[in-house]
Amino acid sequence: MAGRRDSALAVAKYVFDRLDSMIIADRQSNATEMATVYETQKKDEEIAKQQIELTQQRVMGLIIAIVLLTVFFVIYTLFRRRAARRMAEMKAAKQVIESLKAEIENHRKGAEPNDDLTMMCIRVN
Repeated sequence: MAGRRDSALAVAKYVFDRLDSMIIADRQSNATEMATVYETQKKDEEIAKQQIELTQQRVMGLIIAIVLLTVFFVIYTLFRRRAARRMAEMKAAKQVIESLKAEIENHRKGAEPNDDLTMMCIRVN
């Protein structure tokens, strides 16, 4: 009986050692899995943060582009208005010059001066 007891004790010790090894291996596996899950979550958070930053940069770039376009069109409109005003002034001056030429020509021919034309010249001056 003593042989069986020793044999049973050896088998029990072997079973307990194997069970202990399996528990340790399971804990290590769980720890590794938890570390992997933690690292994955950390990387996902970093990716989400980078995506938010990228979106913010795109929005900021879009806002800057819109502001620059608005400034460009405002400046363009101002220059066009100024050019149109100068063109109108030049046309008016050309009409005055043509009228003065006509009056000078009439005066040389001995005709009476045009009162409307004279008044227009006085207003311009």
